[in-house]
Amino acid sequence: MKQKGSVKAILAIIIALLIVGGGFYFVFYKKIITIRINSLESFTSSMGLFSIKYPTTWIPLRNVFNDSSGFMVEIPSGANSRVAFFVIQDIGGTGLDSLNIKPLIKTKELFGKIDGYSTNTYTSETRPGSKFYVINIEPYEKTPVSIIAGVYMNPKLDITDSKYSKILDEVERAVRSITINKNKTQILKTIIDSDRVKAENSVIKANLNNMRASAELYYDNNKDSYSGFCKSEYLKGVKEVESVTQTPLICRDSKEDYVISSALVDGGSWCVDSRGVSTDTKAMDTENSCVTEQNNKTYPPAPALPGNK
Repeated sequence: MKQKGSVKAILAIIIALLIVGGGFYFVFYKKIITIRINSLESFTSSMGLFSIKYPTTWIPLRNVFNDSSGFMVEIPSGANSRVAFFVIQDIGGTGLDSLNIKPLIKTKELFGKIDGYSTNTYTSETRPGSKFYVINIEPYEKTPVSIIAGVYMNPKLDITDSKYSKILDEVERAVRSITINKNKTQILKTIIDSDRVKAENSVIKANLNNMRASAELYYDNNKDSYSGFCKSEYLKGVKEVESVTQTPLICRDSKEDYVISSALVDGGSWCVDSRGVSTDTKAMDTENSCVTEQNNKTYPPAPALPGNK
């Protein structure tokens, strides 16, 4: 009887150890899973069009894309070797051209679908190991839209090394983690409208800066006088500016100075003058110069143009 009791006691101890050990294993295993999940960082583009998850070991390169429409990291790969990975939104279908990727392309293949969207991959002949992914989102009002991701391998690297195979595996997992915002229609409208405003404002600023150069040429050919410049054939680009702003260009001159000012399409103003000023301000009411902090003048914001409220 004592022997049976001892066996029962031993069995009880083994069962207890199994329960405790099993619980410890479960907790430990669960902890490992949690750590792996938490070891991913995430990035969402400024307008929220796309998001991506990537390993915490990757090093984000800040300020690469000034408008935060893209994402770039350096992937640690050992001494004297660099691997870069990027993701950008391509609105208009010019991304491969602007990134100078097309000259590198050797082959194009169907990758499958990412977040439900057909995706192609492109490989490079001059950069072995480099690969580019293009996620094709349906066009917005006939404007091509895609997300481009890519990994650049240093051409001097030995891509047969197992660590580079691991890097490419990490890249593919990161690419597959990309998600597209379901409210993309409104986001794309905002992005495209914003790009249109930037482009139209650039036209205005470029023309006014050209007018400033023309004013100096007029001055040299008019006995060191700006007088009459605003009505001369030297002043070019007025129609181009006014066709964008739908408001009259302001131009005033005298023998010693001049000022040119125009509304911007997002409600501000741009001004150039004979002092060399070229900035987002407007012409002073009574003097031939732009409003600046130096002349200690202030002015109310210009009213928004119709359709740009």
